[in-house]
Amino acid sequence: MAICPECGSLAPDSFAECPTCGTPLNGQLEAVSTEACPHCGEQIASEAEACPACGEIRTPHQCSRHADRSARGVCVVCGAALCDECNAGGDAHFLCEPHRQVPVAGGWAQVYTTDDDLEAGLIRDHLEAEGVDARVISQKDHFSLPVDLGELSRVRVLVPAYDFLDATTLIEEHMDESGEVRFGDGEAAADA
Repeated sequence: MAICPECGSLAPDSFAECPTCGTPLNGQLEAVSTEACPHCGEQIASEAEACPACGEIRTPHQCSRHADRSARGVCVVCGAALCDECNAGGDAHFLCEPHRQVPVAGGWAQVYTTDDDLEAGLIRDHLEAEGVDARVISQKDHFSLPVDLGELSRVRVLVPAYDFLDATTLIEEHMDESGEVRFGDGEAAADA
């Protein structure tokens, strides 16, 4: 593994561009040692101050809200240092109070939901075109269940938790007054 000189993300040695920011690497990667985060098990850079997946701090910090307390982690969305009392994310990851409602799993945050696979794919493609890594997770089974299963059939667009705020801003910038997301030449997505 190696680290991108532009954004600091981990990238396999064979990548021609950074998977997070898209910077052409052309042999610019700096070799970096990795290790498993003791809290969540994700492979992270050995010199990382905090795990980007769960937020566990690896270097001493003071809580952002309580100056007299040591922080155990940082909010995976905004990076605020959190003591045990300020952590609203539970045992899996660290979240501050303003971001406690953001669904996060394995370092990925849900930024958009819809009933339409095509809409989710368009949102993902446009986020990636803006330099934000995005994934679509669909629980739909198009072949065996022709009925709508409500919340079980939601299609989710996920981004790395640390990109959640940027992704939300990008989506909101392309949302019209009716709540539809529109990118480019009138490509539309139904309301969020």
